[in-house]
Amino acid sequence: MQCFLQYLGKYAFMKRATRFWKVPWQTNPNLLNKWHLKFACAYLNTQESSPSGTPLKRLQDG
Repeated sequence: MQCFLQYLGKYAFMKRATRFWKVPWQTNPNLLNKWHLKFACAYLNTQESSPSGTPLKRLQDG
């Protein structure tokens, strides 16, 4: 279930991100994979944790 949630989270995030940012992702797919995997995991971690009010700190630490 955790893997499915991570996949769903990063898929939804990339759908939103590509809608707003017109960046040629195809130029470096490796960089894209590393970036959105890391970001999706950090985002999911903030959703699962108690609302402490420090989501940015968690993202920076990741």
